[in-house]
Amino acid sequence: LPESPAIDAGANFQAVDVPFTPLELDARGGARIVNFSNPDEEGTVDLGAFEADPNSPDVSTSGVELIVNGSFEDTAVIPTSFVQLRADQVPGWNSNGDSLEFWINGFLGFEALDGNQFAELNALRWQQTIEPTAGSTVQWSFYHRGRRNIDTVILSIGAPGAEQEIERLSTSPDEWVRYEGSYRVPANQSETSILFTPASGDRAANLLDLVSVIEFVEEPDESVMMVIEDFWTQANGKKSVALSGFVDPIVIASPLSFNGRDAAHVRIDNVTPEGFEYTVEEWLFQPNRSHGADETVFFLVVERGVHLIDGVLWEAGSASVSDDWTTVDLQSSGANSRNVFSQVVTFVGSAPVVTRHDDVSGDSFSVRLQEEKAQDGEHAVETVHYISHSVQGNAAVGVTGTIGEMSFQAGQLANVTHLERFLDFDNVSAPPALFGSIRTFNGADPTGLRTTTLTSTGATLFLEEEASDGSNNNHTREIVDWLMFELE
Repeated sequence: LPESPAIDAGANFQAVDVPFTPLELDARGGARIVNFSNPDEEGTVDLGAFEADPNSPDVSTSGVELIVNGSFEDTAVIPTSFVQLRADQVPGWNSNGDSLEFWINGFLGFEALDGNQFAELNALRWQQTIEPTAGSTVQWSFYHRGRRNIDTVILSIGAPGAEQEIERLSTSPDEWVRYEGSYRVPANQSETSILFTPASGDRAANLLDLVSVIEFVEEPDESVMMVIEDFWTQANGKKSVALSGFVDPIVIASPLSFNGRDAAHVRIDNVTPEGFEYTVEEWLFQPNRSHGADETVFFLVVERGVHLIDGVLWEAGSASVSDDWTTVDLQSSGANSRNVFSQVVTFVGSAPVVTRHDDVSGDSFSVRLQEEKAQDGEHAVETVHYISHSVQGNAAVGVTGTIGEMSFQAGQLANVTHLERFLDFDNVSAPPALFGSIRTFNGADPTGLRTTTLTSTGATLFLEEEASDGSNNNHTREIVDWLMFELE
């Protein structure tokens, strides 16, 4: 944005130009994100923004905003303290009492979360009708705050007059709290109602600001996702893989093939839009530590952000993770179930390390790093890339679809141990690429995932536990998330 003035991005936002160079900040500072409608053509930059909570994973969201006047800045009368207006004086919103109350920034000591105005629900139901595409997925979010005590608000979504309760949320007066989730619009629903209902009749309660409903737009497959097949044919060192067409790629590796019998896994480093490096890493206790066997490895590369592709919601982001459990709250929350795959992409600590998951839900998951058992169990903070996608329940095959010319299917495989377990694919005709991760933490010993066979009919998997402390490498039953692409 050459010669542009400072961008008023609000609290917790930062301004950046096309190469992501920080621009001059406004007085409040913070962070701003840029979405590129055509990054190769000058002057075609679309600006969007997201809340940059330092405790949240680094991920952006793209889509179409459906809510009118979500920040409550557009009113016929600007309050000097507070004002009560009729619905015809407020674009977008109405209430069951035809009265909408707005406060100015600083009234009674409360600061607006965004802009200069915010709303108080009192004891009234506030409603807005939007028109998302039937069958689409929308992401809702809003900020809530109690006024004098802990206030509770009920969010309902559905066809006008037939809304269903989605969440019942309670917040103290201490600070604004952001709530978010996803809603799948029924195929026959042309209009959708967003309804906020106070849980009590208290007329001095429930502050609201920055209401948003974003419809995810089906994105061009080739612009956000790529599967790469590569072959490890050296004993040690790092190997480079080139990329093109990405702005901020998130990369995960598949389980290794099993040509070399020493326990090993892939470690990635130096991820840029132009490419990344990787090595096959063996555990420290193993005598040679150079993995000279030829192995096959696949890489899944997804543009950072939230993407809707062939009806499946994908999220790609990163988090700072150590040997302690870290909870990652997903930006595209609200899915019934998800698969999650993660990958260490830095070498801050030189000791070999794998990621483990636990408590995977539709809204979040926990992740930690594991060194081998003979080490002290402590590891430096590393950057971990993760990719998640929505699935239907805990089915063996929970989702299918097409990305570009590649078909994919995914699911969860139960009862995977140190013994080989076969995974059936469903009607696969092209050579497959398989990604997997251990979803559960039933066994605490450091463990990776390997594949001994991979064909169009299925794959043979097993849990590869390391035995640096002299114990056996038997591992208890775990659930494995898996994702398979048919290569062209």
